[in-house]
Amino acid sequence: MRNALLHSTGRASSRLETTVQSLEPEPTAAYVHLSHSQPQRRLLGKYAPDHLRLTHRLYDYADLRHAPAVARLSDCCRTPALYQDMDSGEFIVSQKTCKHRLCPKCGATKSARLADDARQIVEKMDSPKFITLTIVSTNDPLEERLKHLRDSFTRLRRSTLWKRHFSKGISVVEVTHNAKTDQWHPHLHMIVQGDYCPAHLLKAAWQKASVDSFIVDIQAVPARSSAIKYIAKYAAKTGNFDEVPEWKLNEYLDGIAGLRTHALFGPGARKCIKPEAEKTTRRLSPVTQLHALHDEQRHNPTDVTPLLALIYRIARGRVPNTATGQDGRPQTAHDQIAVLLRNVGIACPRDSRSRITAVAAHPPPKRGDDRGAKRLWEESVDEASAITH
Repeated sequence: MRNALLHSTGRASSRLETTVQSLEPEPTAAYVHLSHSQPQRRLLGKYAPDHLRLTHRLYDYADLRHAPAVARLSDCCRTPALYQDMDSGEFIVSQKTCKHRLCPKCGATKSARLADDARQIVEKMDSPKFITLTIVSTNDPLEERLKHLRDSFTRLRRSTLWKRHFSKGISVVEVTHNAKTDQWHPHLHMIVQGDYCPAHLLKAAWQKASVDSFIVDIQAVPARSSAIKYIAKYAAKTGNFDEVPEWKLNEYLDGIAGLRTHALFGPGARKCIKPEAEKTTRRLSPVTQLHALHDEQRHNPTDVTPLLALIYRIARGRVPNTATGQDGRPQTAHDQIAVLLRNVGIACPRDSRSRITAVAAHPPPKRGDDRGAKRLWEESVDEASAITH
């Protein structure tokens, strides 16, 4: 997929179109980035080496039809921007994550969220069980084998045996590749509420549902904490494709495209999960992009270095303790950022009568090969709030 090209499109929303325009370059052609920007490296943290290695491998072996997805993955956290809440004065770092299935950083976030769902549903189970369902490996494409696995599990849940012994649960799909036979080996891991069921009866029911397989493993959950780790482990492994050979990589990408890797099933399963908080609207105004601060750091390291350190700590959710200002009054981390921004000559939007004035006075440098932050203002408020707390 060398020299793969992706044309970025899109427009700003009407509410923030004027204020964001100075931060957004014109839509341009964006290439797959094979190196990390400074803000990207800082935000990816421990996931940066794996992310870069993954990007290079996809760039070398993925077909051109996967170019948009690869470009999106390479742009994960590449152009973060600093925003200020016009009501509370808090600063928010919009990281612009890619949410790609293979991204190590986004995969860790997904794994943590799935572990929380598993904890909530396992807490309401009286006798949880570990169950692994496997189908026979064949030379069929991965997409067909995954569909066969999903359809077989649906038929199993409709069986009399399953309805008699099992009820609600949570499942995760894992895909491995057998290097000796060059075949796919998809299987389903789950935690399910159920009473005692003879293994040979469950194997017979699975063979009837899948037609070609009787491989089943069922165990009692020794501790609820181990059940949560069980699900989270396989959720993280879904995005690990180091064992997939180059000649199978495009088939793997086609197979997992749109795949629902985890699911809740059974009566009352969804009621066990706490509903997400209702999204609220916040008035956010852009301050600057972080790469502009890194450019300024080369000329003014004394003032910019502590500012960047504070911004990245907030971006990782590590809000520093309250400090004492020069006037002797306590200052929160957001107050400290406002003071440091003024020291480097950037006015906070909340301090100005016009939101555009503060941004237009310090426009970020233009970069022709960057798409910029095209959807920063469309991120959910819940995600942005979670970054700052």
